[in-house]
Amino acid sequence: IFLIFPLALPLVIPYVQDDFAACIMVSGQSLFGAGYTIFCGLLAGAVMLLFFIRQSVSLRPAIVVSIAYLLLINLALMPRIGALMQSPVREAALIAGRMPERVVMWGHSLPSFTFYSRKFVALRTPSFGDLLITKKTKLSEVGPHEILYEKNCIVLARILISK
Repeated sequence: IFLIFPLALPLVIPYVQDDFAACIMVSGQSLFGAGYTIFCGLLAGAVMLLFFIRQSVSLRPAIVVSIAYLLLINLALMPRIGALMQSPVREAALIAGRMPERVVMWGHSLPSFTFYSRKFVALRTPSFGDLLITKKTKLSEVGPHEILYEKNCIVLARILISK
């Protein structure tokens, strides 16, 4: 399943109703390349090979599969999901932390942004002069803006005039 899932993403994306989720899926496709496929394939091959070896203890297959899933999730899946979801927030926050403008979070909840930017972040509708951290899909609702940073559907923008 974990091996096939990234390959099936292009087939699933057109049916996803949430624009932000679809945007994240498109952005995440590049993270599941050859390295991920090789790791999953080797792990699946090792598990299948162990099932063909004569087992003396009935609990042994369950232990092998459990360890394989732990390795897959902790070494292959979570680092990729972390890079997809958290690195844009951290990078945008570091940029915002160096700027003098007020920072507003609107249309998306990103608590780690406050930690990384080391600034007070207001939760309100943005106005003229604010730095806005939001989803790419919400940006069309704020009026004229200047994009300062964009990655994986997370955007840091400066609001140019009041809407």
